[in-house]
Amino acid sequence: MAGDKNLHIVFFPWLAFGHMIPYLELCKLIAQKGHRVSFVSTPRNIDRLPKLPPHLSPFLRFVGIPLPRVENLPPSAEATTDVPFDQVQYLKKAYDGLKQPLAEFLRTSDADWVLCDFVSYWLGQEIGPSLGIKTALFSIFIPECLVFFGARSGDKRTKPEDFTVPPEWVPFPTTVAFRYFEVMKIFDSVAGNITGVSDLDRFKINVRYSDVVVVRACPEFNQEWIEVLGDICGKTVFPIGQLPTSEYDSGDENPAWQPIKQWLDQQPKGSVVYVAFGSEAKPNQHELTEIALGLEKSELPFFWVLRTRRGPSDPDPIELPDGFEERTKGRGVVCTTWAPQLKILGHESVGGFLTHAGWSSVVEAIQSERSLILLTFLADQGINARVLEAKKMGYSVPRSEVDGSFTSDSVAESLNLVMVKDEGKIYRDRVKEMKDLFVNKERDDGLIDEFLGYLKMHRNNNKDSKDIEGNTIQIIAFESINPTMAATTKPRTSSFSRNLSSAHSSQTPGLKHGPNGTTFISSGIPDLDKILCGGFPLGSLVLVMEDAEAPHHMLLLRNFMSQGLVHHQPLLYASPSRDPRGFLGTLPSPGTSKDNKSRDSSAEQEKVLRIAWQYKKYFGESQESVNAIDGKYEFCNDFDLRKPFDRHFFSGKHVECVSILDSSSLSTTLDRCATFLSQVPRNDGNISSAGRIAIQSLCAPQCDHSNMEWEMLSFLRSLKSMLRSSNAVAVVTFSPSLLLPSFSKRWQHMADTLLSVKAIPDEDKELANLLTGYQDMVGLLNIHKVAQINTQVPRILEATTFSIKLQKRRFLVLECLNQAPVDGSTGSSYGSTGSCSGSSKTGSLDF
Repeated sequence: MAGDKNLHIVFFPWLAFGHMIPYLELCKLIAQKGHRVSFVSTPRNIDRLPKLPPHLSPFLRFVGIPLPRVENLPPSAEATTDVPFDQVQYLKKAYDGLKQPLAEFLRTSDADWVLCDFVSYWLGQEIGPSLGIKTALFSIFIPECLVFFGARSGDKRTKPEDFTVPPEWVPFPTTVAFRYFEVMKIFDSVAGNITGVSDLDRFKINVRYSDVVVVRACPEFNQEWIEVLGDICGKTVFPIGQLPTSEYDSGDENPAWQPIKQWLDQQPKGSVVYVAFGSEAKPNQHELTEIALGLEKSELPFFWVLRTRRGPSDPDPIELPDGFEERTKGRGVVCTTWAPQLKILGHESVGGFLTHAGWSSVVEAIQSERSLILLTFLADQGINARVLEAKKMGYSVPRSEVDGSFTSDSVAESLNLVMVKDEGKIYRDRVKEMKDLFVNKERDDGLIDEFLGYLKMHRNNNKDSKDIEGNTIQIIAFESINPTMAATTKPRTSSFSRNLSSAHSSQTPGLKHGPNGTTFISSGIPDLDKILCGGFPLGSLVLVMEDAEAPHHMLLLRNFMSQGLVHHQPLLYASPSRDPRGFLGTLPSPGTSKDNKSRDSSAEQEKVLRIAWQYKKYFGESQESVNAIDGKYEFCNDFDLRKPFDRHFFSGKHVECVSILDSSSLSTTLDRCATFLSQVPRNDGNISSAGRIAIQSLCAPQCDHSNMEWEMLSFLRSLKSMLRSSNAVAVVTFSPSLLLPSFSKRWQHMADTLLSVKAIPDEDKELANLLTGYQDMVGLLNIHKVAQINTQVPRILEATTFSIKLQKRRFLVLECLNQAPVDGSTGSSYGSTGSCSGSSKTGSLDF
């Protein structure tokens, strides 16, 4: 099968080693799984990258493209480490000049996907669509940073002060924000540069035109931020782990390491402060002096990797205070050349790390269980520091809020607090606790497998296959780019929005076209469809929380499955029973015209004593008939719970059943879901069919996987991402009482539509039996979250709690509970409790 063929993935990072190294780490992890990887950068940068293990050479190739010459950019400059901060904008201009040669390389390759950095906004916007190559934005920034900068239209933040508070789209309390002095250091790059495209705009354009977003994160650490990022981007977001640094040359024979190791061997265990501020951050002269004097005052041994200038063109080299090295001789070492950071942090004499809070350095410190003292300088470092501070994983040196200045005393006190004093023990312990979370090979393998599975399923399989020989390709020059590159970019749509200009004329049974190009399938309950303004949107995940006191979730699940069978829609049913196919025999059958009239007559008889509801029709039209019209069933049927479904409806090949009872892993079930969803891929034309997945009691205690919370969460995340690219809906029921509260919250946040069912409290049952309007009531339905399919005119629910009634013990209806009691009700079931229009609560809706 085409989907089983190994991938060819091209990586194109920004020209900063803080970006290139994480990109290379992911390259190695993917190459280890047998996929072909091309790492594209400039020749000098490729030469400066770490060595590769020989066994990866057949799978990982470097592609060197010469960097175009740009005025004011030094000739040898190919990375941010080669230029002062104010010259990085010229490097971006040169990087944009790689657009044409990169396009030519991709045109002659057989690449399935390109993973690009935020800077190359033009890759997903122009090159990818014109060549038929999918693009993914791979951000080395953590989700908190991406959420902070956001991708929402109408962002009104224009002043530095606007960035010192959390964005309005973060739905939970947080202290994650820049401090004023941090904003001022980066505000110019956020606002604009000589390229004419600001960093913020580059990021937003890249998010808009990329097919998916990939982030350096793990669900256990920042799940809620990952979910918010997906919400504001409207894209599938894949966390792929923290990408801890791996070394091929890990022995002690490295000549640069030998003298360092000899000095460290002489220091007491856990006593040394390692000081380094990454490849880009350079303190100014005043800051350098205060850092040096602070190290001196701390009386702690230290090893300091110091960059005195950013590249040969840096006009402002910095110098240590007079006499500093002499006064600290024997206690401290200052190294002004490259040093093996991972080896230094791994040495047992090192106890703490005074760092700029660059995330790669943070991860390396946690790998080695070294406590963190934070001193930020630029870019994302302020957000990183807030995250670490909030989790008590790092302590920031106290500074002036206005200009960020600090004193040597504050440096010395911070070092001693974190490394020596009892009150700093929480920081030392917390980092050790986090190691297994940050460095978890088994979990990261699973995250990457999920990501690769998605890439396989959604690559373009209509391209010719070519082989690229050799481990390194040097590209010298290119002719003009193919004229087709200038073609108009194909518009992309959001998760739920489809371009359905032709689909509205579709007569496919079981589909309804709603606002904003959304297509619905029915829940199988007419009243619930009305509440949700049409039904379940294709591509959505519906979660139903079960009640241990009553199996009312099965009413919803049965009707959902039956409705699909009526329309001959493909169905996948997964259950914790040994014979899931036997359950199909319990599904209710669609009611007849006679049954429907009887039900309506029964409702009329209840009008006299009804005291709690006034019925109004949601669509301003009569309930769609359960009769077949011209041999076709309507969008939604009433189902007779006493009458079993005819066997011929579920005996065909379009119905699959899976038992999750004895499965120790959900990977098999996920594979079945992936295969099933591949039969109903999303398209922008007429939709010929829509699929339904029904999963019963996912965390049932009798299942072997029920105590594997992270695996179940990973399953839901993968299922949701696959649904986004399909014409299908999945309904999953689960019992929140069987999960830890933190996991239950994560599951609920994952849902596009979230429902819960409850039994009637015992104290209410006697009263219910006395009132005619309550006699058929068997339970309660709560609506916690509704898929937002129309952001221009969002739906507004006037009620969120409904009674579940079985009229004549046969037909399932919903009625509003929290609506003011009125007399003289009309209609047969649920009235107007929600709206897709803010202009009128009673007006009709035309889908």
